[in-house]
Amino acid sequence: MKTKLGLSNYLTASIFYFFLLLTLFFNSGIFALPALVLGAYVLYKEEDLWLRASVIKGILLVVFVCFICLCINYVDDLLSFINFFINIADPLAVLDDGLGIMNWLKDIIYVIEKIIFMLLALFALGGKTVKLPVIDKLIAKHIQ
Repeated sequence: MKTKLGLSNYLTASIFYFFLLLTLFFNSGIFALPALVLGAYVLYKEEDLWLRASVIKGILLVVFVCFICLCINYVDDLLSFINFFINIADPLAVLDDGLGIMNWLKDIIYVIEKIIFMLLALFALGGKTVKLPVIDKLIAKHIQ
């Protein structure tokens, strides 16, 4: 099936995922704008449910990873807060994350996110998708 742009649905979804992947790799908004425009176009104009679900899956994956990293940052901030009061009581005691485990966790999550986007883009070319249970349940529940 083809979009109103003349591209196949599979190629359109793959291009969207690649734009998101490039945004993540280069940590730049240069590729975020085309992804935003293409995603808005698909959600507004296209009728194919698979294509719309693919765009929503990409958006939800970015939001989901941001939420996880936000939670990790909160844990790191909580450790710093507790460490402040421990240092007042005993200047030699430290509860700080000296090994940078929280940063390692975020780096691992970012690598996994990039791998998932690469797989999503490659699978989209074949008309398939990667199963992401939490995101797929949200999409199935809310897409019409």
